[in-house]
Amino acid sequence: MSNNPEVKAVAVEAPVKQLSRDELRAAIFANTKPKTLEVEFFGQKLELRQPTVGEVEELQRDESDRKHTAINTLIRYAYVPGTEEKAFDDADIEALRALPWGKDFTNVVTSIAELTGIDIGSGEKN
Repeated sequence: MSNNPEVKAVAVEAPVKQLSRDELRAAIFANTKPKTLEVEFFGQKLELRQPTVGEVEELQRDESDRKHTAINTLIRYAYVPGTEEKAFDDADIEALRALPWGKDFTNVVTSIAELTGIDIGSGEKN
């Protein structure tokens, strides 16, 4: 039997500075730049922008029938890349509706789902 006491190493974490309410809120609201993705849409590049919480709520309220979700997504969140100019507006609804459904629309829907954190396979938000 040994006379040496057993020594155990214990990790000690440095104390984390607790933010005040104002510091916490300032840090959250300062990080507001939406994510973007470029997608190809019928041979052209579009920039899709991450919607805000308010925009998602509005879209859910306005589209309870979900008839024009892909079209409204394009009108609301598709931009001419590198600009503040929206690629489409309400005047384009009928022209967009006349386009054939395929990988171009699927890419838009998948990209918006990625930007919003929605897992299309499960239908649940991350």
